[in-house]
Amino acid sequence: MGKRSSSIPRRSHADITDEVAQAFKKALKIRDHREAQLADGEHCQGIGFCQTCDEYERLVAIVDTALGVRPWELSPADVIDAPSPPMWKDKQKADWDRASDQHVALAKAAKMKPLEKGLLTDGCRGHINVRWIERNAFVPDGPTVGKPFRLFEFQRDIIREIYADPAYWKAVDAVLKNGIRT
Repeated sequence: MGKRSSSIPRRSHADITDEVAQAFKKALKIRDHREAQLADGEHCQGIGFCQTCDEYERLVAIVDTALGVRPWELSPADVIDAPSPPMWKDKQKADWDRASDQHVALAKAAKMKPLEKGLLTDGCRGHINVRWIERNAFVPDGPTVGKPFRLFEFQRDIIREIYADPAYWKAVDAVLKNGIRT
């Protein structure tokens, strides 16, 4: 598969410090916990209430800040070393490719293999939007001012329904029904 041209600037991987590489490595070790919480609000209380979720987001912030990843871009900790989902638009694919390239460079700097197997939710734009809100939005006023904004499960469902690509979930459903495992 060829590389797509991108309007998203490439960032240098030469300046990946040991601190950033280790933050990336630690984040990947606890990523499944955070993703499970995003997929199911009953898993744990989430950021602001769960030390593991807070630690994951802190580590992702270290990595993203060091690489100049903007809040609206995918983080290298949130992708794998694989092609972008085929039903995504070109700009979204370019963002995935940039993050995946950074993922590989960070894995190399951390002296580990890049992740090649992802989660079912990695390709879901709705899930990515839920992750973005809980990572970047904060309570504006009231007794919990400044705390991370945590969506209720019904709000997550609404966002997933609005942004999720039905073609993606049809493909996932077909794979699961046929019992195909990779």
